[in-house]
Amino acid sequence: MSFPDISIESVARVLPDKHATILIYCNNNFTGEQRALFVSLYGYGYRNVYELAPLLDVGTTRLELVGAAARH
Repeated sequence: MSFPDISIESVARVLPDKHATILIYCNNNFTGEQRALFVSLYGYGYRNVYELAPLLDVGTTRLELVGAAARH
């Protein structure tokens, strides 16, 4: 999800389980937006949210990633 598309409703549709582990990776390296997304998710009741370093390589990481970026 891109940051401008984040709302309580859109997040609830994509992430209905507020206990799910959420890993934030900003592929544009906008650290301010990345922090804002963390604050937004926390404000919506998600407590298991983690920010990943902007240098994470989605092609070589051993983490299992899901979402549009992971399919590329």
